[in-house]
Amino acid sequence: MSDLEPVNLKLLAGFAAKIDPLMQGVLVRGDVEQIRGLVLEAAWNCTERPYFEHLWG
Repeated sequence: MSDLEPVNLKLLAGFAAKIDPLMQGVLVRGDVEQIRGLVLEAAWNCTERPYFEHLWG
């Protein structure tokens, strides 16, 4: 078993607040192009500062 990094709950809450509306949009859209745009935006948010920039490279 490996040690996990401590979780910053305030940072996690901020990330969830940004991603949740995008994922809600995916669930209610019927247009594939709109869904694609929302998923790409969510993916971008997943790699931006301060959330998961350590995933770059």
